[in-house]
Amino acid sequence: MARWNWEEFSLASVCEDAVKSTRALADPARIKIFSTVRPSEIKMLGDAAAIRRLIMNLITNSIKNSDEGTIEVRVGELPLTAISRVGLNWLLLEVQDTGRGMTPE
Repeated sequence: MARWNWEEFSLASVCEDAVKSTRALADPARIKIFSTVRPSEIKMLGDAAAIRRLIMNLITNSIKNSDEGTIEVRVGELPLTAISRVGLNWLLLEVQDTGRGMTPE
């Protein structure tokens, strides 16, 4: 059974740590990896280590499928119109790359 370590943490710090941890897997002359978190002071309640592993996994997959270009981790708040439950803040986490993409299969 998974045990979660719930705490409040800076999402920008976790994203940047994941980027730094995976940057060595990519050829820095060919692939640039960076993160953008807006607003930068976003705090999240959850398991920081689990979120970091999730982001690292997505970045690693992008590296494996990119020969050159960029990989960007983006986090932002969803607009209020997209929130379905009052009182909860929702975030969107995206990892975008300029790799070859996935086959339809």
